[in-house]
Amino acid sequence: MPPLSRHITAHYSVKRRLIHHLARLLVLSTVVISTLYTTTATASGWNPHNSPLLLAQQSMITREEAIAIAKQGQESKVLKVVKQEQPSGSVYRVKLVTKQGRVKQVTVNATTGQIEHQ
Repeated sequence: MPPLSRHITAHYSVKRRLIHHLARLLVLSTVVISTLYTTTATASGWNPHNSPLLLAQQSMITREEAIAIAKQGQESKVLKVVKQEQPSGSVYRVKLVTKQGRVKQVTVNATTGQIEHQ
Protein backbone atom coordinates (compact mmCIF):
# COMPACT_ATOMS: atom_id res chain seq x y z
CA MET A 1 0.00 0.00 0.00
CA PRO A 2 1.46 3.42 -0.92
CA PRO A 3 2.26 5.76 1.98
CA LEU A 4 -0.54 8.22 1.05
CA SER A 5 -3.27 5.58 1.13
CA ARG A 6 -2.01 4.36 4.54
CA HIS A 7 -2.24 7.92 5.78
CA ILE A 8 -5.82 8.29 4.44
CA THR A 9 -6.83 4.94 5.97
CA ALA A 10 -5.32 5.93 9.31
CA HIS A 11 -7.12 9.28 9.12
CA TYR A 12 -10.51 7.58 8.56
CA SER A 13 -9.76 5.14 11.36
CA VAL A 14 -9.13 8.04 13.76
CA LYS A 15 -12.35 9.72 12.62
CA ARG A 16 -14.30 6.50 13.12
CA ARG A 17 -12.93 6.06 16.66
CA LEU A 18 -13.67 9.69 17.47
CA ILE A 19 -17.28 9.33 16.29
CA HIS A 20 -17.60 6.11 18.28
CA HIS A 21 -16.31 7.78 21.45
CA LEU A 22 -18.58 10.81 20.95
CA ALA A 23 -21.59 8.53 20.51
CA ARG A 24 -20.71 6.67 23.71
CA LEU A 25 -20.27 9.99 25.53
CA LEU A 26 -23.66 11.20 24.29
CA VAL A 27 -25.42 8.02 25.46
CA LEU A 28 -23.66 8.11 28.83
CA SER A 29 -24.47 11.79 29.41
CA THR A 30 -28.12 11.18 28.48
CA VAL A 31 -28.34 8.36 31.03
CA VAL A 32 -26.68 10.48 33.73
CA ILE A 33 -28.91 13.51 33.07
CA SER A 34 -32.12 11.47 33.03
CA THR A 35 -31.08 9.70 36.26
CA LEU A 36 -30.33 13.01 37.95
CA TYR A 37 -33.64 14.48 36.74
CA THR A 38 -35.62 11.49 37.96
CA THR A 39 -33.81 11.44 41.32
CA THR A 40 -34.31 15.20 41.82
CA ALA A 41 -37.96 15.05 40.75
CA THR A 42 -38.68 12.11 43.05
CA ALA A 43 -36.86 13.71 46.00
CA SER A 44 -38.87 16.91 45.56
CA GLY A 45 -42.12 14.95 45.68
CA TRP A 46 -42.99 15.33 42.01
CA ASN A 47 -44.91 12.46 40.55
CA PRO A 48 -45.98 12.30 36.90
CA HIS A 49 -49.31 10.86 38.04
CA ASN A 50 -49.93 14.00 40.13
CA SER A 51 -49.71 16.52 37.31
CA PRO A 52 -52.25 19.36 37.62
CA LEU A 53 -54.19 18.18 34.57
CA LEU A 54 -54.56 14.63 35.87
CA LEU A 55 -55.44 15.83 39.36
CA ALA A 56 -58.12 18.08 37.90
CA GLN A 57 -59.57 15.16 35.97
CA GLN A 58 -59.44 12.80 38.94
CA SER A 59 -60.79 15.22 41.57
CA MET A 60 -64.29 15.46 40.13
CA ILE A 61 -66.97 14.69 42.67
CA THR A 62 -69.31 11.81 41.92
CA ARG A 63 -72.98 12.03 41.03
CA GLU A 64 -73.88 10.72 44.50
CA GLU A 65 -71.69 13.31 46.21
CA ALA A 66 -73.35 16.07 44.17
CA ILE A 67 -76.77 14.81 45.30
CA ALA A 68 -75.70 14.79 48.97
CA ILE A 69 -74.32 18.33 48.64
CA ALA A 70 -77.48 19.55 46.91
CA LYS A 71 -79.74 18.05 49.59
CA GLN A 72 -77.79 19.85 52.34
CA GLY A 73 -78.97 17.36 54.94
CA GLN A 74 -82.66 17.99 54.19
CA GLU A 75 -85.09 15.25 53.27
CA SER A 76 -85.86 15.54 49.60
CA LYS A 77 -86.38 13.36 46.57
CA VAL A 78 -84.11 13.54 43.53
CA LEU A 79 -85.95 14.12 40.27
CA LYS A 80 -83.02 14.50 37.91
CA VAL A 81 -79.22 14.86 37.88
CA VAL A 82 -77.35 16.11 34.82
CA LYS A 83 -73.63 16.74 34.45
CA GLN A 84 -72.89 19.69 32.15
CA GLU A 85 -69.77 21.36 30.80
CA GLN A 86 -69.62 25.13 31.17
CA PRO A 87 -66.85 27.62 30.36
CA SER A 88 -66.03 27.74 34.07
CA GLY A 89 -65.85 23.92 34.31
CA SER A 90 -68.12 20.93 34.91
CA VAL A 91 -71.24 21.24 37.05
CA TYR A 92 -74.00 18.95 38.25
CA ARG A 93 -77.54 20.27 37.97
CA VAL A 94 -79.59 18.49 40.63
CA LYS A 95 -83.39 18.85 40.59
CA LEU A 96 -85.03 18.04 43.94
CA VAL A 97 -88.51 17.94 45.46
CA THR A 98 -88.54 18.98 49.12
CA LYS A 99 -90.70 17.37 51.79
CA GLN A 100 -93.04 20.36 51.46
CA GLY A 101 -93.49 19.63 47.72
CA ARG A 102 -91.35 22.51 46.50
CA VAL A 103 -89.18 21.84 43.41
CA LYS A 104 -85.72 23.33 43.46
CA GLN A 105 -82.71 23.09 41.21
CA VAL A 106 -79.22 23.23 42.68
CA THR A 107 -76.03 23.67 40.65
CA VAL A 108 -72.98 21.99 42.20
CA ASN A 109 -69.46 22.62 40.90
CA ALA A 110 -68.11 19.17 39.90
CA THR A 111 -64.52 20.07 40.77
CA THR A 112 -64.87 21.93 44.07
CA GLY A 113 -68.20 20.54 45.31
CA GLN A 114 -69.44 24.06 46.10
CA ILE A 115 -73.01 25.11 45.42
CA GLU A 116 -73.02 27.69 42.63
CA HIS A 117 -76.75 28.29 42.35
CA GLN A 118 -79.70 27.31 44.47
